[in-house]
Amino acid sequence: MPTHTEVAHLNSSLHSQLIKNFHRCCLSIRSVFQHTWEKRERRCPDVIHNSTQVNLRKNNTGLGPVKEHGILFQCSPENWPDQKKPPPKMSYWVIGRLFVDPHPQEFYVCLHDSVTEVAVELAFKLSFGLIT
Repeated sequence: MPTHTEVAHLNSSLHSQLIKNFHRCCLSIRSVFQHTWEKRERRCPDVIHNSTQVNLRKNNTGLGPVKEHGILFQCSPENWPDQKKPPPKMSYWVIGRLFVDPHPQEFYVCLHDSVTEVAVELAFKLSFGLIT
C-alpha cells in the first residue's frame, strides 16, 4: 500500500493514465454488452425494433434486466523519483452495467480497488435516480 506522499505524487502523474484506461475499459465492456445483446436478438426473433428503442417481449429471457461486467487495471507513475524502491501500483476497477428496461441504458464507474461494494451500488443508484 502506498504512503500518503506517494499517493500525492501518483495523483498528479496517474490522472491521464486513469482517463485513458477508463475509456479503453468502457469500450471493451460496451463491446461485451453489444455482443451479448446481438446474441439475444438472434435467439429472440420476435423482438420489435423501432427508431428510438427496443421493445422486449413480455417473457424476458436470457439477458434479464441488468448485465454487469468489470475490468481490473493497474497504474504506476511513469517518472518515479525514488530509484531505491519500485513505483507503487494502484489498482482500479471499471464496472459497466447495462440496464435493459424500460430501454437499454449503460453506465460506467471507475473506482479504486479498495472501494466497498456499498459505495459501488450507491454510484449506480445515483446514476439512474433510483434512491428511494
